[in-house]
Amino acid sequence: MRIKIKNVDRYGLVYDVSRLLFEKHLNILSMEVKKDVIYLETEDITAEKEADLLLQLKNIANVEGIHAVFLMPREEELQNLKIVLDAVQEGILSTDSEGYVTTYNPAAEAILHITQSEALGKKLTEVLPCCSSLMATIKEGKEVIDQEIFFAEKESHYLVSSFPICDKQNKLVGGVAVLKSMEDAQRIYRRFTEQPALEFENIFYKSEEMQQVVALAKRYADGDSTILIRGETGTGKELFARAIHHASPRRKAIFLTINCASIPETLLESELFGYEEGSFTGGRKGGKPGLFELANNGSLFLDEIGELSTHVQAKLLRVLQEHKVRRIGGKNEFQLDVRIIAATHRNLEMMMEHNEFRRDLYYRLNVIPLHLPPLRARKEDIPFLAQVFFDKLAEKSHREPYEISGEVFEKLQNYSWPGNIRELENIVERAVNLTEDRLIYPEHIIFDSAEQPLPEAASAPSKAEERQTLKEILEGVERNVLENVMKQHVSSRSIGKILGISHTSVIRKMQFYHLDGKLNKPS
Repeated sequence: MRIKIKNVDRYGLVYDVSRLLFEKHLNILSMEVKKDVIYLETEDITAEKEADLLLQLKNIANVEGIHAVFLMPREEELQNLKIVLDAVQEGILSTDSEGYVTTYNPAAEAILHITQSEALGKKLTEVLPCCSSLMATIKEGKEVIDQEIFFAEKESHYLVSSFPICDKQNKLVGGVAVLKSMEDAQRIYRRFTEQPALEFENIFYKSEEMQQVVALAKRYADGDSTILIRGETGTGKELFARAIHHASPRRKAIFLTINCASIPETLLESELFGYEEGSFTGGRKGGKPGLFELANNGSLFLDEIGELSTHVQAKLLRVLQEHKVRRIGGKNEFQLDVRIIAATHRNLEMMMEHNEFRRDLYYRLNVIPLHLPPLRARKEDIPFLAQVFFDKLAEKSHREPYEISGEVFEKLQNYSWPGNIRELENIVERAVNLTEDRLIYPEHIIFDSAEQPLPEAASAPSKAEERQTLKEILEGVERNVLENVMKQHVSSRSIGKILGISHTSVIRKMQFYHLDGKLNKPS
């Protein structure tokens, strides 16, 4: 029997209730007394005895009413607490002052891979020998915030924050730990760091060349193989990488990017692979996960992959082969499920010949090659892209669309575009800033380098080319020579005779410069 006795509080009321049950030879299982309310639980009795007892209880002075209850207040509080603990995504684990586990919710089970029956009532050091932060909290009363734990025995990886539990007298009576799985922590990171998605519809073009490239990229997006995007600087390699990710089965996971050329080698290694606390001077307390870990289940874009040192190339190769990563200074290896999309404007094949790029890494990266043509090779796209950029700038500045002279597009098409689409966008913005009204004329188009038509023959390097390496300049000259000779000769053998090289060398060079599609089969 469980009842709630409403009353007007007076001295001796609890004694009178207890004495009545004593006289009835009834055992009190529990009693909870609050202001103007007494909750009472007794052993089971017959309906006849219960009716007689309730009648006599009502006759006790200051008793105003009696009602049956399903749960005692303490049980109801525990039930509500259990509902809360079962609902939260964080693991909750508490102990008493001696380190015995008193609370352990389902989320903790999922994170630690240890069941409630294995944990409740057991010594924490026996169940979780790795949970040193909570034991330190119990002994010293100090908070520990977001300590990273890798419990290798259970393959559990999580963040833990520990807090002391004190009574009303501020005496330390236990501790509580809040656990967050590394997957949840990474999900929060993604939410606040990931850039807006980009789709193939956001890539603008009209030329047949780009139609073929986009069609290939869409096909590649459905798979999970590593992609190597090749193309000159400014051709939109990162745009394609983002579009491929968004069209892939990993679209709901994170897309992370790093420019391998913009970060010093020592920092690049720690950014990619992460590090443990104390690995080097200046490192973050508690260590730091690398981009491979953070991109788990998503895609990682490695831009300018040709700029990696041979040391970092070796570590990257190991990650690609074993699908595992180990932080700098760490012992634990983390299993990875990451799709790699790499990009470069460098001649990796020539770099391999000079031992500047590992052959084994090249073949790991070049599973699916995607070649982006330079802007000068798709002149049809130039006026279309320029119009898109002009319209975007007008919309951004809340102006009417710009009126553009036809001579402007002609001037744009006759330029060589060493900086490709990125340079075109800059020049369009420059023109908008030069005009005093909505009219764009040829004089508003000012190029970064001296105005020049598309190169018909090898010539002295332009200002833009002077910023390139000697190797890149020579490659550009060689490509131009091949293009010019191809206009007059249709077979690799005749081209070889003109240039003084074998027809197989001609074919190899044309494949390297992506010119083989414009050549008939060797005669």
